Amino acid sequence: MNTRYVDDLLNLVAELVISRSRLWRIQQRHALPDLTEALEHHDRLLGDLRDIVLQTRMVPVAQVFNRFPRMVRDLLWERGKEADFQIEGSEIELDRTVLEEVSDPLLHLLRNAVDHGLEPPDERERRGKSRRGAVQLSARRERESVVVEVRDDGRGLDRDRIVETAIQRGLIGHTEAEELSDQQALMLICHPGFSTAQRVTEVSGRGVGMDVVRRQIESLHGSLYIDTQTGAGSTFRLRLPLTLAIIQALLVAVEDEVYAIPLNQVERTLEIEPGQTKHIQRWQMISDGDAKALPLLELRELLGTPTGNGADRAGLAYAVVVGEDRDRVGLVVDELVTQEEIVIRPLPPALSSIPGLTGASILGEGQVVLILDVPNLV
Repeated sequence: MNTRYVDDLLNLVAELVISRSRLWRIQQRHALPDLTEALEHHDRLLGDLRDIVLQTRMVPVAQVFNRFPRMVRDLLWERGKEADFQIEGSEIELDRTVLEEVSDPLLHLLRNAVDHGLEPPDERERRGKSRRGAVQLSARRERESVVVEVRDDGRGLDRDRIVETAIQRGLIGHTEAEELSDQQALMLICHPGFSTAQRVTEVSGRGVGMDVVRRQIESLHGSLYIDTQTGAGSTFRLRLPLTLAIIQALLVAVEDEVYAIPLNQVERTLEIEPGQTKHIQRWQMISDGDAKALPLLELRELLGTPTGNGADRAGLAYAVVVGEDRDRVGLVVDELVTQEEIVIRPLPPALSSIPGLTGASILGEGQVVLILDVPNLV
């Protein structure tokens, strides 16, 4: 099928999704039993149509993954290194537009894994490791996302060296450096022009940098997470949406504004009752039920929302838990509005450069809501 026709079909489905939202809001106001029955049938038909159209855009990640074995093999030979390259989950399917856009970031991450991550064979032997290293590219499905990982068993990232370099280059101050979490420190490598490499090679230090990798992943409404262990290797985890057109989102309210948070970035929600939180140093914390303290961030402060009555909130509030592992935080909002399927629209030029925003959507009654870029926001 001509891809242009598939794109046109998807645009029509997106308009139907917006129209459906409007019809349901009309039904909420008038409570007509016949209309409820008709809308439920309409929902089933639209859901089937959406799934079929989206499926026509899905392609196996093998179409991109299969480009890399020869590149990795040639690079290993050029660098005088030894490693086994393993691919897992190549049958996982992803929207063709997302897959095309993620090809260059994966290429750079694999080059970095070979060029900077893996040690030369003699050095690995001195460290008590096998002369042959391991590089792995994998994909797996998680809820409404596809997680792609690039993993190596090399030297890992040196957190202290990264922070020291960032201070030397004026990216952060000494006080700010002391307050960084491990993930925040590691993400410093994604600043434009940041590199701890002692020398520039033809594959690393030029061309696409980690800042472009992160920017491209986030432009796809995805997120980048780094996990590393000194001397044992690093994992770069990309969480990508299945499609760029229609997503499930959690609508939340702050003051009189409604925002959308992509559901693939939400772990869960919490109710916050008065007196349930406590302050530790400069952080507001709450127990998340497993004896761990969860930092809370006021969404209104992150967005610079003018404060009204909610600023002196005395009653019930809510936290949307986002992030991964030790870097989970709770975004405090005034209200959890609803979970809804929304259509992603690009931001106008005046808003596209504002950090923390990744797109916009139109609800059924014509209300425009901004879609939050959670990784950048927190």
